[in-house]
Amino acid sequence: MAQNLKNVRWLTQVQPLDPGSQKVAHQLQAAGLLIGYDGPDLPFRSGVLLHCQGSDLNNADLALITLIESEKLALLVGVLSDK
Repeated sequence: MAQNLKNVRWLTQVQPLDPGSQKVAHQLQAAGLLIGYDGPDLPFRSGVLLHCQGSDLNNADLALITLIESEKLALLVGVLSDK
């Protein structure tokens, strides 16, 4: 099911933004849809939330690694969810 990306909740690491990205971030934050995370890597029962250290801002954000039913690890990047 396709969703309007301005109507879903976003989790992202806190980082410097260019002016265009700042505008979008402020709109999402004003709508209560942006969650900035700057804490440590966060392990949980079936996985871990990790900070990715890329070579630039387009390759540095958060990733979720989780154990799926087949007992394999899955890397989830850019995961969106409804409120």
